[in-house]
Amino acid sequence: MRIFIAVAGLLLVAACSSNTQVVRCPDVRVPSETGNLTRFGPGDGRDITDVVMEAQFEEVRGECSVDDDEVEVAALVKITARQGPASTVQQGTFSFFVAVTDRKRNILSRRSVQGAVDFSGNRSRVTFFERLKIDIPKTEEQTGDQFLIFMGFELTRQEVEFNRAQGS
Repeated sequence: MRIFIAVAGLLLVAACSSNTQVVRCPDVRVPSETGNLTRFGPGDGRDITDVVMEAQFEEVRGECSVDDDEVEVAALVKITARQGPASTVQQGTFSFFVAVTDRKRNILSRRSVQGAVDFSGNRSRVTFFERLKIDIPKTEEQTGDQFLIFMGFELTRQEVEFNRAQGS
């Protein structure tokens, strides 16, 4: 399953007296190879019975405001996690990255966000929400759509290779 979430709809229209001004916001993207997490238990097994936890980005939405020296993005990230048959604990953890780039994909900032899910009480599926505030410094001449925001799970090399093999 290929996941690529582009939130081009982060356009905010603001009314200024009798004029309507369109504020251009950064696109938010979840690259397909980092939009899914499949975590396996110890050992070499890599079939469905060896899965400890799976997670995927379900939705990223938000809005932005732009002034002369900054783009401020308020985003809501929705991630769904599922407990796998090889899990022996009631909690799952993951981390995902939030990176801001220019249009040439030069990384301007990057941070990690930690996530935790609780599968207690016979819950095998949990939805995780994270509210993020992303501040992007800019010059007066730059517009918000000159920046891109990338999000994805922080994966091991083996997890990325698994996603690629699955066509994610």
